[in-house]
Amino acid sequence: MRRLQRGESVKREPEDPRIYIADIRPLADESVFRAGMRLIMPGRRQRIVKYRGREDRQRSLAAGLLLEYGLEQSGLFRCASGGMKQAALSEGSYGKPYLPDSGLCFNLSHSGNFAAAVFSKTEAGIDIEKPGRSRTGVARRFFRPEEEAYLQKQPVSEQAAVFAELWTRKESYIKAVGEGMRLPLTDFSVLSDRMEENGGWNFATFHEAEGYVLSVCCRQAVRHGPQTVELSAICAAGLLCP
Repeated sequence: MRRLQRGESVKREPEDPRIYIADIRPLADESVFRAGMRLIMPGRRQRIVKYRGREDRQRSLAAGLLLEYGLEQSGLFRCASGGMKQAALSEGSYGKPYLPDSGLCFNLSHSGNFAAAVFSKTEAGIDIEKPGRSRTGVARRFFRPEEEAYLQKQPVSEQAAVFAELWTRKESYIKAVGEGMRLPLTDFSVLSDRMEENGGWNFATFHEAEGYVLSVCCRQAVRHGPQTVELSAICAAGLLCP
């Protein structure tokens, strides 16, 4: 399992998956938050206002803004205008949102101070976490024996980060497959960057700002690291939704 450091990338090909990451903290400014709320669809706005915690609202809004940004970068739109193709969200049988007839797949994640998104021509999943501590009991319950053994072989000082690497890979896979926790985490291993089962999947793990770990699972090879998106700039320049 290869670890990719922050900013590491290779030459991007036109069909490569695109990964975005954004710091949610600019949304703590009430004027920026209000501007951002005008850039997302009414359904997400309604969900956001139901959150009691301020940071929960900011995280959900940040994910929604990354969705709109990624669609715009792909020549699609839900809120903008100007000759782009309109995109509408539907839900799969297990509740995973998707973009029918668009030729584009996406997935969103948020944790702590950051939100992240992946856009791909094939199914994809993404997960971001900040390492806390190495949770031996969780590893014993949800990791395969070879994954648990790999974790235990690491220096104690690195076990929390390695746990986060494995956990985010597993989360990104079940999100890519679209079955959620209905798929037991012990049914598959994420030690390799390539999984041949279930039609073949590719993993990449990145170490981002403030120690956060971000993992992506995709049918395509993931060859390019996350692009930082400044939410305050999007909120200042964006167009309004209905």
